[in-house]
Amino acid sequence: MAESMVGIIVGIVVLAVIATLLSHQLRREHHNRDRALGRFDGHRWWERLRHRH
Repeated sequence: MAESMVGIIVGIVVLAVIATLLSHQLRREHHNRDRALGRFDGHRWWERLRHRH
């Protein structure tokens, strides 16, 4: 009985670690995509150029 409980606990910990790593990876990809798209945003560039002087 104790061995099966250890197996269940280890399995839960492994699943939690995998879920955390996947969540972090998806959040990082989402952040990078938003930054990359922001570079091509014409409105932002127009505002920067207009307020330079």
